[in-house]
Amino acid sequence: MSVSKLRGDEILLRVAFFLFCLAAMSQALASQDVDQINMVELGKQVYQTGGESCRSCHGADGKGTNRARVSLAEPESWKSMKLQMALQGSDISVDSDEVLKDLILEGARNWNQANFGGLKSHLTESVVGQHFGDNGLPFDEDMVGLDGPNKKVLARNVMRMFRAQGLPRPTSKEIDNVLTSAVLLFIEEEFVEQGKVKPISAEVTAIHGA
Repeated sequence: MSVSKLRGDEILLRVAFFLFCLAAMSQALASQDVDQINMVELGKQVYQTGGESCRSCHGADGKGTNRARVSLAEPESWKSMKLQMALQGSDISVDSDEVLKDLILEGARNWNQANFGGLKSHLTESVVGQHFGDNGLPFDEDMVGLDGPNKKVLARNVMRMFRAQGLPRPTSKEIDNVLTSAVLLFIEEEFVEQGKVKPISAEVTAIHGA
């Protein structure tokens, strides 16, 4: 079996695990009886809201712009995946899904500063030059994630959605988790799978059965 076939199989497994993580997050939200919140629509708001939104770098079609040439439709092109694969065979590893969630929560600058110093020594210079930016950092620090000027608007949207469903006011951590889950689900539905929009209740039903 060729190396390219092995990598293709691994990528499919990673995408499957990515979907499992989304389902697990939906299950956690279900403990609050989040019944009719449309997570895909909320994720679309996260993706599109503000001048420093995901769309400003990744484009309306997810295929990238001159600010970010990564295609959201191709998980194998995501730098979180490249970082995980680059560390294979070394004595340290990262989980691309966890990296992706942390990037959305913290922004790239915070992630690079907190994590990459300890990882860089496990990568060869050629790998860094091939996969990462001219500054040698894995993630473009223009990516602010939720740690940007749009956060207050998005947080208010979540609180309104909870209130409309008669749910308790969410904590800051719950808001962050909802926004992160929502934008990941939107990316999966809109760009990776072009799937059918479903409210979170449908995701929960898929976990527990009808």
